[in-house]
Amino acid sequence: MLKHSFFIAICLLSHILVLAYQITTPSDRDEIEHAAWTTNGPNDIKWERVTTDPETVTVVLVNEDRSILPTNNLVLVENVDGSLLHVAISASAGTEFPVGNGFRVNFVKSKEDVNTIYAQSSQFRIIKGGPNASSGSSELTAQGDLTKTYVSHLLLEFE
Repeated sequence: MLKHSFFIAICLLSHILVLAYQITTPSDRDEIEHAAWTTNGPNDIKWERVTTDPETVTVVLVNEDRSILPTNNLVLVENVDGSLLHVAISASAGTEFPVGNGFRVNFVKSKEDVNTIYAQSSQFRIIKGGPNASSGSSELTAQGDLTKTYVSHLLLEFE
């Protein structure tokens, strides 16, 4: 009986894991495919989902390296309609995303519950530049103001 219950539990868990949000972009292959995230954007987030997934997600940027991203779980956008399957995020004039490796995008339940993770992208890096870059722009260096600047100046494009 115990073996049978364990087998059923494993089958149900594997079924649940297969039928869930899956972030396809950004990924570790984006730079090779000339679609890397840039400091200015627009930066694409694309995903797949099934109808049983939660209707909305909150999108956060994470990086374990606090010298790159001083505050983890940086909220990029809240209450994204999961059926959109794509959003593009840009930094506005005068702001930039940090340059570095080891970034991930997480889909979480809400900004209040970032520990309930529905999906996580593979690691990717953010490189200098992007269509919104101006020739004389300087990078943000005040690490304490970095997070506040991102959150208050994000431009979102929904398709």
